Amino acid sequence: MSSSSPLDLADLISSLMRGGPRRRTMFEAGQMRLVILKLLHERPRHGYDIIKALEELFDGSYSPSAGTVYPTLSLLEELSQVEATQEGGRRVFKLTKAGQEELHKRSREVDEIFQRVGKAAHQVSAGSLGELRDAFQALAKAVFQGTWFSPSAKAVREVAQLLNKTAQEVEKLYQRRSTH
Repeated sequence: MSSSSPLDLADLISSLMRGGPRRRTMFEAGQMRLVILKLLHERPRHGYDIIKALEELFDGSYSPSAGTVYPTLSLLEELSQVEATQEGGRRVFKLTKAGQEELHKRSREVDEIFQRVGKAAHQVSAGSLGELRDAFQALAKAVFQGTWFSPSAKAVREVAQLLNKTAQEVEKLYQRRSTH
């Protein structure tokens, strides 16, 4: 798979750890534009609201960066597919006629994107994968809070050794299961 391919299930799990070795973008080139157009079709939104809507769509397992959303909004403005107004100190974006036409013209692709996203979010949030996500989040919280409040080099080394040992044990577990 190329580095521009959308995330598969293994990539979603890896992305929970924020930057695992198989991390890829969530959307293929140009798809974020369509996703934002679809969200703006529902109602006008500001950039942070778009980020939060996408996070909610993925049940918290994915959140686009501002560095992805705001440049995409700027591009959509340049393409005259959205327009912005100032409301309460924020730029609120709404779909233009050209944006509605683009969304209508590519509706099949938009539907496929949202079906894939829904399926991926369900896989990550349901069942044992949900348990893994919760365990990763608890581990990340414990590690980073401990490091933040007690950043001794010795403690960091000990935690790193423990995590490396745990990773090796998990690999052994999966290797044993794959040979049976």
